[in-house]
Amino acid sequence: MQSVQKGTAAAKAGIHGGTVSTNTENGQVAVGGDIIVSIDGKKINGSEELAAAISTHKPGQTVKLAVKRANGSGGYEDKTVTVTLGARPDSVPNPESPEG
Repeated sequence: MQSVQKGTAAAKAGIHGGTVSTNTENGQVAVGGDIIVSIDGKKINGSEELAAAISTHKPGQTVKLAVKRANGSGGYEDKTVTVTLGARPDSVPNPESPEG
C-alpha cells in the first residue's frame, strides 16, 4: 500500500501506507506499506485485482484482508485486517498539490 488517506476505511482498519520514498523510472513512490495478498481468502495479485474484488462489495460491508507487514528487520509478518468498507471517493487528494 503506497498511501492511506486519513479518515478512510483503510486508515480506520489500521492499514499501513508506505513511509519511505524512493525514485523509479515513473517518478517517486512511497514503499514499506502493507502488501495486500488476499481479500476474504481470494488471492490478490495487484491493485487492479484488489479494486475489482472491492467493487463487488457495498459500503458498510466488512471484508478480511490478509496483508504482509514489514517487521523492521528486513522481513514481513502475516496479518489479518478486518475492514468495514466506506464509499469510494470521487477523487483522492494529492499530497504534492497545494490543496492536498
